[in-house]
Amino acid sequence: MAFLRWRAINPDDMKGIWQVRHIYDAYCVTRADPTIIARARMQFPEAVAYDVEELKRYLRRVTTVQTKYPGLAKYDTERVKRHEALVVNPKACLVRALSAAETEAKTLQEYYARLLPLIYGNVKPAFEEAFAAFKTCALALLETL
Repeated sequence: MAFLRWRAINPDDMKGIWQVRHIYDAYCVTRADPTIIARARMQFPEAVAYDVEELKRYLRRVTTVQTKYPGLAKYDTERVKRHEALVVNPKACLVRALSAAETEAKTLQEYYARLLPLIYGNVKPAFEEAFAAFKTCALALLETL
């Protein structure tokens, strides 16, 4: 779910292949062991709760810095708002990020231009196939929230 969290907070910043790699990894993992989703569902709410607490700590630090050093604190207001939105309703934010990742051309471009050339072996699924596996996994996990 790191990919969706990143996309929710940084919608314009893919940070190269390490983001789209999550799509491919989910494809490979669920292909190798389809039962992994059921096991992950048991832990997912706890993982999201931990993320929410981490985001709350980040927001407290931002507030402290802005209060103590108003001239120095130049945080991206929109990015801070996206952090706040994840704290308030993580499921809605992650669902929006999933939808955006599926339809935005940059996700597809990163997958084909940066990720696939680095994959060795015979398993090189098309973006649509890999994303379908990723989406199935993501929706099953998001259902638990």
